[in-house]
Amino acid sequence: MINPIILKLHTAEELILYSNIGHWIEGGIFLIVSGIALLQAVGYLKNKPHLWPSFILGAGLFLPLFAFSHHIGELGLAWRATILDPQQRQHMFMAILLTIAGFAELMRVKHIKSAWRVVFPAVLIAIGVLFLTHPQHGTSEAVIKAALIHKYLGAVLVLSGIFRGAEILRPNKKWLKYPWIIFLVMAAVLLISYREPQGAYMIESNTNHSIPKK
Repeated sequence: MINPIILKLHTAEELILYSNIGHWIEGGIFLIVSGIALLQAVGYLKNKPHLWPSFILGAGLFLPLFAFSHHIGELGLAWRATILDPQQRQHMFMAILLTIAGFAELMRVKHIKSAWRVVFPAVLIAIGVLFLTHPQHGTSEAVIKAALIHKYLGAVLVLSGIFRGAEILRPNKKWLKYPWIIFLVMAAVLLISYREPQGAYMIESNTNHSIPKK
């Protein structure tokens, strides 16, 4: 069930809009990352190894900036809403993980054979697992629909992380350059095409009306 504090900040319609926008932008960033990684895999942009890691870092920094930018005058309340609600708390964990992954990849660029290289695949797997168990808010039907899509998203991110790890461990296998990118593209498409289902962020007993802003 959605934490009441969130309902002091947004109506159901606003929550749906912000959720959709967040999914779309993160999906767009993942699509850019996978496109750059593919170009590098086939031999282009070799002189810009920091390029897609920078976008991963940006993806992590974007989430909290987006979440708090429209609550400048009520940051304390927004922070409580983020920490106390299980869905928003997971979003914050994902943002932290992506930020760590982006930083680690930038370090990997400088130190090719360092331990930094295992962080990004581990983060992809961790975020995938979080999506597999991602809490949803709304009517029963909306929760079921949203949870199913997020399970697909979680599965492809876990697979992307596994194959990225395999590429790192077996650099002599040239074909391993591509599977993780393909699964990341699939994750990007799922994020970009995501729309909160009807009934999201609404109370079960009152599905025809949004929750009023308090």
